[in-house]
Amino acid sequence: MKKTFSVFLSLVMMLSVCFGLNINAFAAKSGDFEYTLKNGKAVITGYSGSDVSVIVQPTIEGYEVTEIGDGAFNGAGDLVDITISDTIQKIGSAAFNDCCALTSVTLKSGLVSIGKTAFSNCFQLETINIPDTVESIGDYAFRGTESLKAITVDEKNKYYASLDGVLFNKDMTALLRYHSGSADKAYTVPDGVETIDAYAFASAGKINELTLPSSLRKID
Repeated sequence: MKKTFSVFLSLVMMLSVCFGLNINAFAAKSGDFEYTLKNGKAVITGYSGSDVSVIVQPTIEGYEVTEIGDGAFNGAGDLVDITISDTIQKIGSAAFNDCCALTSVTLKSGLVSIGKTAFSNCFQLETINIPDTVESIGDYAFRGTESLKAITVDEKNKYYASLDGVLFNKDMTALLRYHSGSADKAYTVPDGVETIDAYAFASAGKINELTLPSSLRKID
């Protein structure tokens, strides 16, 4: 059955080249994953499983997986650990929103963008590492991650940086996200920071003293 469907999709792709058909409307399911095709590559659009640990493989039904679509794992309440292959270039908006049990996320070099609210309300998420290839992180990507103890960024990344587990832009002029799960009761925003993003300190309920630098110009 899987082979037959793969042959069918291959035929559709060939026809799309010849006649300009839009193949993005064709969707399929493989195991617990739902996916569609976009320019000949697979986009994960849904997940119906109940596994605690999930690995998003580099291929599905013979197609390279390059994207996790908007809301693909939204509300996957059993999910504790997710590993994403190095073929994934994009994580869509709200892709892992409300994955309340998620504690561990492994992102690989090759990832370029993390969408808006991608990991929002992942209350148990403790750490996350931003690979060197990430160029954009959407608004509120880590809002509601109240257990987050550290956000680390690969030192080769050209767009983002981290200091003491806090996420900044590369030149450290914008504080993007504080690690809400920190036990620290006081925090000093580094000198040179000019803006603090909206919700940067959301869920940081343990802080009772915040020191702001003279360089600060804007709090969103």
